[in-house]
Amino acid sequence: MSTLNQNRSDPGSMRALAHVVFLVGRSGVGKSTVAQRLARALRAAHLDKDCLTKGAIAELLVALGSSPLDRESELYRIRCRPLEYQTMMSVVANIVPNGVSVIVDAPLSAELRDPTWYPEVTASLAIHGATPTVVLLTAPRAIAHQRIVDRGFARDAGKLADWDSYTAGIDADGPIVTPHLELCNDSGLSELYAKVDTLAARLGHAWSLQSLVNSATAWRIANDLNAATVARHLGVTPETVELIEAGCCDSLVTLQTYIDAVATLTDSVPVAI
Repeated sequence: MSTLNQNRSDPGSMRALAHVVFLVGRSGVGKSTVAQRLARALRAAHLDKDCLTKGAIAELLVALGSSPLDRESELYRIRCRPLEYQTMMSVVANIVPNGVSVIVDAPLSAELRDPTWYPEVTASLAIHGATPTVVLLTAPRAIAHQRIVDRGFARDAGKLADWDSYTAGIDADGPIVTPHLELCNDSGLSELYAKVDTLAARLGHAWSLQSLVNSATAWRIANDLNAATVARHLGVTPETVELIEAGCCDSLVTLQTYIDAVATLTDSVPVAI
C-alpha cells in the first residue's frame, strides 16, 4: 500500500508541515555558503553532513585500519558512507515532525543517479509530514578546484592528488535522474547571494501556497466537500487532487487553482495555518 493511500483516512497526516531542501553537488561548488544563506532566508535548520558525521567516521576508519581522512577508498564507500547518510536522514526525521524545515548540505552523488532514491525519500518524509526539494549546485571544474585548494581541508587531499580521476569518477556514475532545481555558482559572492535570494523567494512562495493547500484540504473535509467534486471542478482526476493534497505537486499554478476551487465550492477563503 502506498504512503498516500495509508494516509487518506487521516487528512491531518497528509499535511506537509515542514520542507526538506537537499542542497547537493560535488566538492568545491559552495554548498555550505549557499546552505547557510538559504537557511537564514527560509528560517530553516542547516544540517551539514560532514559536520554531523566526520568525527565518528574518522574514528571508525581508524578502527578499520584506514586513514581518518579517507573519503575515496572502497572501504569508505562500503562501510562508512552508508552510515553517514543513515545518520543524516535520522536527524532529519527527528527535526521535521516539529514543523521545522531543513536545508540538508550533502553531495548525494550516487543518490541523484538512483531512480529509486527520490520516490523513496519522498515517501519516507511524507510519514513525518515533510516534502523534499532537490537543488543541484554546480560550478566550473577550475573554480571548484581552486575553492578546494583555498579552503585547505585535510580530507580533500585525496581529491586534489588526482583531481581528474575524482571528477571523472563522478561523471562516470551516469546522468542525474532525480527531479531538481539547478543553481550555478560561477561568479562572485554578491552575484551568488542574489541567485540564492531569488531561489529562497521562489521556495518561500511555494511553501506558502502549500500551507494554503493544507488549510483548503482541512476546510474541504470540514465542509463535507468530496475530493471527486473538486476534481470535476478542476477537470482533473481524483488521483491528481490526492497528489495535490499530499504535497506532491510542484506546479504553483496548479496549487493556486486548487485553492481557488475549494474557496469557490465552499463559498469561503482558506486561511494559511
